[in-house]
Amino acid sequence: MQALDSAARQANSTISTDELVQALLAEGKAQAKHPTIRVEGGTLVSMVGGTRIYRALSPDRWSAGASGFFKPLLGKGFRVEVRRVGRGRHGHGCTLLLATSRDLGPTLPQGHLSPDGASLYQAMAKLLDSPPLEFNRELADVLIGATSPEPAPCGEASPESLECLNREQRKAVRRVLDWNCAVIWGPPGTGKTRTLAAAARALADLGKRVLILTGTNAAADNALRAVVKRFDGRPDLVDRKLLRFGLVQDEALASECGDLVGFTQAMSLLPASMPDLQRATLLRSTVVASTIHAACLSSAVRGVFDAVLVDEASTMGLPLAWLAAAHAGGRVVFFGDPMQLGPVVVQEGPGRRCMADDAFTALGVL
Repeated sequence: MQALDSAARQANSTISTDELVQALLAEGKAQAKHPTIRVEGGTLVSMVGGTRIYRALSPDRWSAGASGFFKPLLGKGFRVEVRRVGRGRHGHGCTLLLATSRDLGPTLPQGHLSPDGASLYQAMAKLLDSPPLEFNRELADVLIGATSPEPAPCGEASPESLECLNREQRKAVRRVLDWNCAVIWGPPGTGKTRTLAAAARALADLGKRVLILTGTNAAADNALRAVVKRFDGRPDLVDRKLLRFGLVQDEALASECGDLVGFTQAMSLLPASMPDLQRATLLRSTVVASTIHAACLSSAVRGVFDAVLVDEASTMGLPLAWLAAAHAGGRVVFFGDPMQLGPVVVQEGPGRRCMADDAFTALGVL
């Protein structure tokens, strides 16, 4: 594992936020062209405030994103929030959770689900174009060369946070504590997620509130599982102060860690409807794991966290990396391997490069 000092690897060139905005909008339009899938109906599984969540089966695969437009076989269509949570019947197709403010009763009718990716990317583009006051734009602008990384020592790592780490992993944790923007590069098998969890423990021991951001729910589940192990022996922190914000894809996380971790999977599907409840929950938490999409869609997440740790950062395009960094009060660290799978980009044209570049490329690591 390599702990790369991003201060020595400042962004090679300046990119405007307008370029990032246009890249997001173009990606949304491109993703909206994904095919419509069939929905075989579903059942009501949860209600939170005015939000109803249905579990439904489809014989087709859903890969279009978190927003969709559902059209029943009979009646008018409406927008839904979508989460794919597993495979479908006999391993074919997929199982979905669909959230809507419409009262459809105990069952979801059969119908068709089409992509609405444009709205998700439009929402993120709006955040980038007109950043909220809570966003740390100066820190995020390190990624586009408008500002520079700076030393920001916040204390020494606790001995407990460094337990069972090798020399390179310990060096990486110390780098997390010393700079306001850093990248941790490690090939497969070098323990990047373990190191991220150790860094989260070290920051928490120093009184910092930590947000772990990933590109997928599966990665967020995996990161939080590692954090739970690293916090073993600290019941004052583990007891409901580790929070999974969003839908849990790994059911074992809930079954094995349910007594130690708080969950907000139903609450985060339509976050705009209940920001006060979410913010109160987040403020009681020490370490929170979420996808970048869920964080961007919730105003409650903004201005809460001292540090942001991004796992599997090589899969997150530059506009999303900027938004991740903007959620940090004082430091952001990107963990990943730029030699592995990069961001998935659908669009063609001038915005493709912005969406395909990650934090490692932006900071001149490659």
